[in-house]
Formats: sequence, C-alpha cells, structure tokens
Amino acid sequence: MRWWIAFLLIGQNFLLGLQPQQEVALLNVQADYQFNQTINITGTLNSPQKVVTAGIVLQYEDGQSYQQQIPLPTDSIFSLTLVPQQVNAIPFSRIYYWFVFAFEDGSSFTSSSYWFDYLDNQFEWHSTSSKWFEVYWSTQDTNFGEKIQSIALDGLKSATSLLPISPLLPIKIYVYPDTESLQNAVGRNSNESLSGTALLVSNTILVSTSTDLTNTANLERQLPHEITHLLEYQLSQSNYTAVPAWLLEGIATLSENYKDADQSRILKQALDDNALIKMDQLCGSFPSEPGQLTLAYAESASFTQFLIQKYGLDKVTSLLTSSGNSLSCQQLVKNTFSRELNDLDYDWQNESLLQAQPRSNWLEYWPLLLLLLVLAVPLVLIRNHKRSSHRPGEDNVRIK
Repeated sequence: MRWWIAFLLIGQNFLLGLQPQQEVALLNVQADYQFNQTINITGTLNSPQKVVTAGIVLQYEDGQSYQQQIPLPTDSIFSLTLVPQQVNAIPFSRIYYWFVFAFEDGSSFTSSSYWFDYLDNQFEWHSTSSKWFEVYWSTQDTNFGEKIQSIALDGLKSATSLLPISPLLPIKIYVYPDTESLQNAVGRNSNESLSGTALLVSNTILVSTSTDLTNTANLERQLPHEITHLLEYQLSQSNYTAVPAWLLEGIATLSENYKDADQSRILKQALDDNALIKMDQLCGSFPSEPGQLTLAYAESASFTQFLIQKYGLDKVTSLLTSSGNSLSCQQLVKNTFSRELNDLDYDWQNESLLQAQPRSNWLEYWPLLLLLLVLAVPLVLIRNHKRSSHRPGEDNVRIK
C-alpha cells in the first residue's frame, strides 16, 4: 500500500513538472515621438512575480548609452515619457532600447532589444535617392531633389580632391526650408548663425535653403563643406575631436564651390588693422561673435592653403590620422612639420598675406585711377592746344 501511495506521489510530481511554467514576457512594445519634444514608450509585461524595480536602457549609434528607472507597471501595462534633450537622443539616428525588471523573489529579467529611427517628423519630407545620396526636402518643387543631387555630387568631387578617400554611401541630406527650422532641429539658439551641419555618427547632413529656390549659392557652399567634415570624420574616427579646429574648418572651407566673399574682405581688414586671430587660439572651438567667426573660417582656409602649397597635401592631411596620439595641437604641428605653430603662423602672414597685400591694394583703387586718367586726358589735350596756338612775341605786344 505504501508503495502504491509513493508511486502516485511521484506520478503527480512528474505530471506537474510537465505543465508549462508561466514565463516573463513583453508584449505590444511601441515607441512614438514628437521630434525634439517627447519620446513615449509603452508596453505590456506578463509576469507571475511582482515587479519591485523597472528600468530602461537607451543605446545610441555612437556607442553611448543612457539608463533610467521607469514607473512600475500598472495592471501589467507600463508607460514612460522621455525628453530627448535630457536623454541625449541623437537626431537622425537609430536608437536601440531594452528593459530590465527586478522581481519580489530576487530574480530579474532583461528584455530583448527594440529600436526606432529618431527622425524629424515635424515636416512632410519628399525624397529621392541615388547611389551617392538620399535627399529629403519639404518644398513642393518636385524637381528640387534632383538639383540637390547634382550640387551634392559636385561637392563630393570637390571634397575628395582634397581628401582622396572612398566615402561611406549613401550620404543622407535633409534640406530645411529656412535657417530657423534647421537651428530648431539641432537645438541651436536662434541668435546663432547656422546654415548647415554634419551629423557625423549617422553620416547625415542638414542644410537650409533660401525662399528663392533658384538661388543655390548657400547649398553650393555648404554641401561640399559638410561632406568634407564627413570624410574628415571617416579618416580620423574617434580622434576627430583631437584634430585642430583650424584644420577641420580650413579643409572644409577650401572645398566649397561657392566662396564666401565676406571672408576675403574680413581677412584683409584684419590684416590691415593688425587684428588677426593667432592660429594657436583656433586649435579648439571657434569664437561665437559673427565677425570673429567669419574671420576664423577665413584664416583657417588661408593658413591651410599655405601649408598645402608649402608642404604638400599628404603632409597636411596626415594630421587627421595622427591626432590620436594624445598630443596637443602645438605638438601635433611640430611633429608633422618640424616647426612650431607660432613660427608657421608668422611664415603664413609674411609669405602669403603680406606679399599679396600690395597687389590687392592697387587693384582696389583701379576705378579711382581710371577716373583720374579720364579726367587728365582732356586737360592735357587742352594745354597742348593752347601751346600750339600761341605765337612768339605776342606777350610783348602793347595795345594802344
């Protein structure tokens, strides 16, 4: 009898073991957002255990992550709202996220990974794509995308002439209708000047256009500039922030297919006024004041061009790849050119800027010289005419 009871107990335990155990599961996980305002994530948690803590982990394309506790599920449903700026969400990138739950019995559960593309959904974007570029724009001109493709391809040719590297393709380009909407997209203050920027990690360029879609001057300047920054990042990778700012902006400015006339004027004026910014002050961030900012770009382009002409393009661009040696800007320059940065700054001013100064001064005054010449010719002709009509001895004739 005891044997039979034991057999029944063993059989009962065996059958109970065959019954499926309730597992922790996440269902209906969804993420939606309003660009630069809120990110909302919801879902349902099925668990036999009581949740004591819950958290979310956000993983970005640059390798950075963000962790935050979230409200405990109510009736198995959880919901949270994040502020993009507070969680350092990278615009125009893919954001991965997952959840971690701890239960009353001491066990824990980490979910599988989810993701969403964090794009600017404030506009209805039109798009066109090629081997080289994915172009997005918000105007109603259906042919505008092809114009951007053409300008961008010319810009890519210009950029690769300075940095001969195979670019990561396709490059994404978003064209905003005005500078204000572009500045809002990247979280810049409206008082700051911004007509384009490169999002290095996501291989994306943001630019703005004017209300006159036939005026493409800004795009012809900005697209090559930002494409060059993407190539610079591709060459330097994690060392990008250690590269001298004057070099990054100098190469990018030289690649522009439509030059900024203000830069030449401001550079000449600063030279005349002995108000040039020392190059060692442009190793890091650039000044924010508009006039000084334009001067910084102008000096960087001129100084970089001087170095290319004197030492060669390969020597100059080697700074992009050697900047990860934990050296200062001055040390990098000395290791590359065997000259101090201040000495190169002096050479640039004397061998490049000052030598060009007399010629540029004469050219500036040619309209005035031409006017003087036009006025002088009649005077000379009149004087010669008077001399030819004057008779010898007439001055001594007396009138009686």
